Amino acid sequence: MFSTAESKKISDDYVAVRLLGGNDLNDEGRAFMKRFGVRGYPTLLAMTADGAVLSTSFQRDTAGILTTMAGAAKTEAEFVAKVKELGASKLPEALRTMAGLYKSRKQFDQARANYEALTAKNPQVDDQVALLEVLSAVSDKEAHKALLGTLIETRKDHAKHINWRLELATADLPTQIRSREEFMAMQKARKTALEALLPTVTKPSDEAVVRNELAVSLSRLQDSEGAAKHWDWILANAKDSEAVPGALMGKAIMAINGGYMTSDVAKVKEGRALLQKVIDDHGTHAAAGQARRFIGQADQLIQTLEAKAKAKAEADAEPEDADK
Repeated sequence: MFSTAESKKISDDYVAVRLLGGNDLNDEGRAFMKRFGVRGYPTLLAMTADGAVLSTSFQRDTAGILTTMAGAAKTEAEFVAKVKELGASKLPEALRTMAGLYKSRKQFDQARANYEALTAKNPQVDDQVALLEVLSAVSDKEAHKALLGTLIETRKDHAKHINWRLELATADLPTQIRSREEFMAMQKARKTALEALLPTVTKPSDEAVVRNELAVSLSRLQDSEGAAKHWDWILANAKDSEAVPGALMGKAIMAINGGYMTSDVAKVKEGRALLQKVIDDHGTHAAAGQARRFIGQADQLIQTLEAKAKAKAEADAEPEDADK
């Protein structure tokens, strides 16, 4: 039964699939939501038969839905024509793969631009890196993991090697967090994954990167002592590592928070000094920008704690009431 001829046209021209949400959500619906990043109801997706998303933006009236569906169908037809044209050309297979991955984002031209912008130092690696970026963009997790594994095995000396290993070690962690409980569970899982990765890393600079990520998770789990041990290792054993600014920032924030919770002004000053060291020694690093923002807050906190301590000392020094 259709209320209007326009709504019947949707059924006539397109295959419609309706998945329930809310209290009626089932396993099929949950799997669909996870795969396509559905975060609320109602969500409308225009898709091809093989599951590529052509559009997620709809007007909420029948005419608007029809217009969007027609536009998506036209985009699909144009894309198919471009792929056929590309397939007949002499362009590398990597570009055809990239174009296919970009299909759901309607960014064929962007795929071409990404490929053509690659440096010529090592075409094979650069092709794979570009593919990795595309896979990340379209959230194809299994393909992403497979390509990471290939890169790690075949290009052991590449500059991004440790970052790839980190990505692979944590690839199965959830990306959508809806509550503090889920956040803490994810941090515990991340801690476990990083602890398993750490013994397999041999270069001190790479170990420092892993230890810094592990320390961040430990600090979020409120294990300050465990986090501090990793940051101290970095500062003692990998002084030239890219992880050093992060280690200094981690220790600084931990000291300031600890000082605030215990009204220990000396601890806050210790954290403030570490922030200043980040600024002085790593001024062009992103962490220095964070340090500049935090240092003003640290100064305010120091003033507040010193004022409270002074007021308490003066109150303690006042003579007792004569009547007592």
